[in-house]
Amino acid sequence: MNKRGQVTIFVIVAILIVAIVAIYFLLIKPPNETQGVYTASIYNFVDECIQETAEDAIYEIGQNGGYYFPPSTSTQTGIAYYYLNGRNIMPKEDILENQISLFIEQNLFFCTKNFVQFKNYNISQGEISVDTTISKDAVKIEVNYPITLSQGEDSARIEDFEEDIYVRLGLIHSSIAEVLNSSESGICLTCLYETAEENDFYVEMLDYDEDTVIIIIIDRNSEINKEDYEYVYALEN
Repeated sequence: MNKRGQVTIFVIVAILIVAIVAIYFLLIKPPNETQGVYTASIYNFVDECIQETAEDAIYEIGQNGGYYFPPSTSTQTGIAYYYLNGRNIMPKEDILENQISLFIEQNLFFCTKNFVQFKNYNISQGEISVDTTISKDAVKIEVNYPITLSQGEDSARIEDFEEDIYVRLGLIHSSIAEVLNSSESGICLTCLYETAEENDFYVEMLDYDEDTVIIIIIDRNSEINKEDYEYVYALEN
């Protein structure tokens, strides 16, 4: 009899819980499913644009020796010198991070195109702010992009995005720095090839003019736009 009484109590409690949950969902305002779908769509759209623009940024700085806007100490084709007039002028890692951030801040809107494809929504955009962190095996991109979308009385806001681009940019940068620091002249072919072999890089050297050689580091373990990643810089003989 005691067991039957306990079962009866459990059944009553279970029924009460189900009833309370049902009443709760009936009383609250149903979510606007359409808005939720479009919020997700816009978030994914921006996320894809950030990834695309970040990859373009990393490619661009790789072609210019770590710069979006090449410095005055560059070749006429925009490749930055890392050794010039007897001095090591290789940029620090934080310079590369700032250049990537600047590229994304100035070029992301070319991808989003003012959200013209989302015609059913009123969309307002705030200022884009980007923070880039280079590690050994990846580049982390954190973007603050305030976006408010509204339709009738409903509105939503999305703001923070994050992407990891798996390019060994940090390893490339530290490897080049190691080679430059190991030679007073800036060009140590033995050091260059030993470091490349150790890190599974490939190296190409091109004569730019009588005084300048172009170094191309090729990393077949990293891809940008489905191509092996290249990092290019110049050295004065």
